[in-house]
Amino acid sequence: TFLAWYILGDLGSYSSQWIPQGHNLFLFSLTFGISVVVVACPCALGLATPTAIMVGTGVGATNGVLIKGGDALEKACSVCCLVFDKTGTLTVGLPCVVDTFRTHPSISKEECAVLAATVESSSEHPLAKAIVRHAYELLSGSVSPSREDHGGGQQVPF
Repeated sequence: TFLAWYILGDLGSYSSQWIPQGHNLFLFSLTFGISVVVVACPCALGLATPTAIMVGTGVGATNGVLIKGGDALEKACSVCCLVFDKTGTLTVGLPCVVDTFRTHPSISKEECAVLAATVESSSEHPLAKAIVRHAYELLSGSVSPSREDHGGGQQVPF
């Protein structure tokens, strides 16, 4: 089909006005060739979809965006608003606490930091580490981040 449209176009068998603006004879013929393959062979779509998902996730990964799978990639087309946090996760690659607020006026900022660091100190989660790091910086050495040695238990330096 591709060759037929290309040869007929080269011989002037159809008007050059049929070719869309910005296309040339090759692209015009290729469009018809691909259309016939897709219509005649539905398995081409079965191959095209996983290939497109693989290429999409690969391009995302090379740009630092990790996509969990094809389902997430398909849902991304309906996204109308994207919100980024400003905790340093995107800019630095390491989450950090940028601001705090107290819900009870009788608890000081330092006391709140000690309570939060106490709760999160045994966790290995990146956000927990950010909270402990923030408390350590806020209290300038009063609270020290804990370290977990596998097999040796949890150690807290004094």
